[in-house]
Amino acid sequence: MANRPRKPRQPVKSVQGGGTAQKDRQPHWIEWAVSALSALVIIVLAGFILFEAVTKTGQRPDISFEIVDSFEMGSGLAVEVVVRNEGDVTVSNVEIAAEAGDASGGSVTLDYLAAQSEAEIGFGFVAGTDPETIVLRLVGYSYP
Repeated sequence: MANRPRKPRQPVKSVQGGGTAQKDRQPHWIEWAVSALSALVIIVLAGFILFEAVTKTGQRPDISFEIVDSFEMGSGLAVEVVVRNEGDVTVSNVEIAAEAGDASGGSVTLDYLAAQSEAEIGFGFVAGTDPETIVLRLVGYSYP
């Protein structure tokens, strides 16, 4: 390999006048607008989360039941029930029992019942059970 003489490096000349250097660049008004809007959204969300944390503390669940349908099946009577939590707190392990006179429909445990939500469950009874005699009761729940 032959030794070639190197060319001396030329200093880089900066553009004067019409060109813009990166450090002299001023932010565009759209950048300012997007930044301001983003900051506003973050402040509003942080305020909302803080408000919810302060005002929803110590709330209780409000669990209610409603029989929405009953129908005969080959094995007996099936009853569909809507369970609602109209409170402002989520509960878990919600156990509901159903009874009709001497006939027990058993109990159902919901893993999770969020605040302001509802779930549909079903119970089975022996044939000939009168749906008007069915009594639903809350056995228990826990806070997650």
